[in-house]
Amino acid sequence: MSYGKGAYSDPYGSRPGSGNNSSAYGNPGSYAANQSARSVFQSDKSDQQLAEHIKKALANDEVAPKQKHVRECILYTWDMKGSGSLWLGLKGYPMYGDEIVTFKGLILVHKVINGGHPRVRLEGPVP
Repeated sequence: MSYGKGAYSDPYGSRPGSGNNSSAYGNPGSYAANQSARSVFQSDKSDQQLAEHIKKALANDEVAPKQKHVRECILYTWDMKGSGSLWLGLKGYPMYGDEIVTFKGLILVHKVINGGHPRVRLEGPVP
C-alpha cells in the first residue's frame, strides 16, 4: 500500500500552498464560473425574492425591520456582486407616505451600505 502524496485527501478541498489545486478552493476559476452561472439562472427568481424581502423589511409595524429580511438584502448584494436591483426596488417602494416606513428604509439602507458588497457604495443612487 502506498502512502504517497495523494493517499490522504483533504476533506475540505485543497488549501493554498498544499500543491493540490484540483478543488474549487484551490482553483479560483471554477468558483467564479459557478457564481456567474448562478447569477444568470437565478437572477429573476432572486429579484422577486429581493422585492419580497424589501416589502417585509419595510412593513408598517412599529418595530425594527426583521434581521432576516435585512440580512437577505445584504446577502443579495454579495451574491450579485452589486446592488442595482436593490436600489431600483427601494426607489419604487412607496416610502415617503409614512414616517415609520421611511425610518425603516433608512435603517435598511444603512445596514446594506455597511454590510453589503463594496460596489453598493458605488452603485447607490446619486441625487
